[in-house]
Amino acid sequence: MKKNEIKIGEQYTCKVSDKIVVVKITGENPHGGWDATNLKTGKTIHIKSTQRLRSAKFVDQKALDAAVAEKTEKKAQTKTAKAEKAAAKAKAEPPAEAADKSGETQAPATTSEVKEKKMGLVSAAIQILKDGANTPMSVKEMVEQVTAKGLWSPARGGKTPAATLYAAIFREIRQKGEASRFTQTDRGKFALKQ
Repeated sequence: MKKNEIKIGEQYTCKVSDKIVVVKITGENPHGGWDATNLKTGKTIHIKSTQRLRSAKFVDQKALDAAVAEKTEKKAQTKTAKAEKAAAKAKAEPPAEAADKSGETQAPATTSEVKEKKMGLVSAAIQILKDGANTPMSVKEMVEQVTAKGLWSPARGGKTPAATLYAAIFREIRQKGEASRFTQTDRGKFALKQ
């Protein structure tokens, strides 16, 4: 609603706290906005902006309450219908890898149905160290080889993947100790534990 549409003495629907109620505008407030009376509770309220006022469509609180209840019931019915539809669909579709009568699992029809899990940077670094006969490498060398072989690429255009990998390897060594997959052979050089 616009400010010039508000008339003193008229009734409007208004958002008060988290509820929509019918209010009667009793006058302009000297600090801006309007003074109004909540017709449901009889309390005086200050309406600071027209954004809180909805319309003059419902001037009866009972009609407003009935409309709100109807809308809530409609939402609940829609939600229930969607849940039933999803349950029926899940029941009708066999699992992605269903077993046939011989007991073997069937592969999905196409490869596009299966999302390939992207390899993480640490996993890709482990792969590079395995492929390189476990020669100690710096994190910068690992990142260069990982991206060159296409095992990993930054998801959001990361600017410091070497720093990220260094932090992840160093954290694993510090937290897991002997159970860590990495060992630090020299300053800034890492290898896999034998």
